[in-house]
Amino acid sequence: MKKFRLASKYLCDTQITQTITFRLPDNELQSGTMTGPQENSQFTALRDRLEHEDYIVTDRNLWNGDRVLKPFQFNGLSFNRGETFPCASALKIRLSVAKQLKF
Repeated sequence: MKKFRLASKYLCDTQITQTITFRLPDNELQSGTMTGPQENSQFTALRDRLEHEDYIVTDRNLWNGDRVLKPFQFNGLSFNRGETFPCASALKIRLSVAKQLKF
């Protein structure tokens, strides 16, 4: 089983603020700001690698929508075919719980 590692400091999201413009039903343009999470670039690079090597299929439209295609280990956690590969923040929590329970 292939093993992947990433320092836990990269298992987090950062907050980003973006200016958005959208069109209302009456064709009027409206602008505003939107704040939301963005995963750490190091985690994105790992996620892209897992996808490129056919370990996961990503769904960037859903949180925690990625699915495992073939077994691998990440920071000591085993992922099996069909399982969810969660976002960085959820992985950090899962690793913490596994460590406390000594999995």
